[in-house]
Formats: sequence, C-alpha cells, structure tokens
Amino acid sequence: MNKSKAKEILNKSINDLKHRGTNIDTTTIETEVIYNACLAFLKMQNKLTAGVSDTNSLYLKVKESFDYFEGNADAFVHAALELYPQYYGNTEASAAYMGIKVNIGWDGMWDHLRTYFKNKHNIDIDSKSIETKVFHSTYHQRYENDEYVGRFDADRKISVDFVSNKDILLTIEGSLTPKKGYLASQGENKKVYKSLKEDYTFVLEFNDKNEIEGLSLLLKKRRLQIDYK
Repeated sequence: MNKSKAKEILNKSINDLKHRGTNIDTTTIETEVIYNACLAFLKMQNKLTAGVSDTNSLYLKVKESFDYFEGNADAFVHAALELYPQYYGNTEASAAYMGIKVNIGWDGMWDHLRTYFKNKHNIDIDSKSIETKVFHSTYHQRYENDEYVGRFDADRKISVDFVSNKDILLTIEGSLTPKKGYLASQGENKKVYKSLKEDYTFVLEFNDKNEIEGLSLLLKKRRLQIDYK
C-alpha cells in the first residue's frame, strides 16, 4: 500500500459517508483511517495465507504479512494528514498506529469490519451473510462469587451479528465493545458462545419465534455473571 492509493481509498470512503448524510468530524476520520487500514492489511494477509493448511507454513505467512504493517499504516495515516488537516493532526496520527495494531490482532476484527462496511457504506467485504438480532434489555441481575448482588434497572441495546452457524459478534451499547464468540453448545432454546482469547461466555436465550429474550454474560475468572432481561 502506498500513500497515493490510500488517499484514493480514504477520499472515496469519506465522500460516500457525506453522500449518506454522515457528519464528518475528527472521530469519523479517525474511525475511517483505522478501519480502512485494517481492511487493506487483512485483505493482504488473507491473500498471503489463502490455500495454506500446514501450521508451520501458515505461521510463516502470517509473520511475513507483518512486514507490510508499518508501510500500510503509514500510507493511511499520512493520507489523512494531507486530506483532512482541519480534522486530523499529529495527536490523531499517533493514536492511529496503536489503534490499527490492536485491531488487526483481534480475532473478531474481520467480522466487525464486515458489519461496519455493510452498515456504513453498503459494501460487502466478502461473501458471508450476516443476520443481526437486537434485544432491548430493561434491567439486569448481577452475581459475584456465586452470590446475588441485586437488580439494576437500565436500558441496554444488545446487538448480535450471526456471522455463520457457529460465530457471533456481540455488542452491548454503552457497556461492552464488540466481542467475538464461538458456539460451544446449544439446547432447545439456548446457545452458549465462548471467546477464545478473552474470559467471556455468552448464553443466549431464544423464544419460540427464534428472537433473543435474554442474555447471560459470564466472566469465570472474575466469578461474575450478569443476566440481562
């Protein structure tokens, strides 16, 4: 990735947001820089590792992809500095490098990008379909060390992106940033998803119409459980 190409991608992406009525400010530019840089890097990484099944060879290919990280990040950061100096300065540029590095190391980033680019730009970054279910919780019950702490009245919008029959991306607005879960078990009206890299377990309860009617969030190491109703 070079700066010229990054400027072309970023300019097209920001103009698309303008046409869709999105307010362009520093936060918008920051998000677009990080997400477009991550998308470009992960596309390149996917291309490098395509068809590689041997574990050692796959490791070497992934390692090779990080040789391009700095150049890829530099291209988008400097593109933003030149295109949008009124919104984007050295402070935002410094934060972007860390943001890009952290996000490309997250196993749920590709799924998050799929949702973001579909919702914000109506762009499909791959052929996988997404089904989003939303559950509006009005209160939650908290348990610590297996003891009931209490009931707390609070409105929470819980969004669950079902990426496939086995993967989800779950967000609790104002409380939990997107977390990826893998199907661990399921029953008649219940599915249990676990994170591979973080201490999260999500237990989703469904009604007869296959709508979400409850969520239990478990952090076993902290012996914490929150039931959203």
